[in-house]
Amino acid sequence: MDMSKLGFTFPIVTMLVERGKIREFARATFDDREIYRDEMAAANEGFKNIPAPPTFSTTEALWSDVNRASELGIDISRTLKGGSEWEYLTPVVAGDTLTRHERVADISSKQGRNGTMTIVTTETEFVNQEGEVVLRVRENLIELDRMPS
Repeated sequence: MDMSKLGFTFPIVTMLVERGKIREFARATFDDREIYRDEMAAANEGFKNIPAPPTFSTTEALWSDVNRASELGIDISRTLKGGSEWEYLTPVVAGDTLTRHERVADISSKQGRNGTMTIVTTETEFVNQEGEVVLRVRENLIELDRMPS
């Protein structure tokens, strides 16, 4: 892990929240609520369009995990997810265009049973097309200095 990356800002990424992807994500997470498939059901629940399920933002992040690890000098083969927190400020709905702003908020090391663990904390804000911060995500990645035997 490159410790000088504290404060590093990742390249900005933009994603369109698509109705079909919402439906696929809901199905993949076994959430069969009608609001993820039907505009009227969503409107009856107070949404302006079909809402994205919780943690939908991970669909974009999964594609960029390898690139993020490379940017930070992390060996992805020795890396684990150490937890995530999502703070929803306003609903994300089909048709939104989200822009991801991510930075390295903290880097620390701890001695573990199998060696040193480097913990990288990233903070991400997702901003919609109206300039509103709609979601904040805080994640921990843990790089082990060696894999347990």
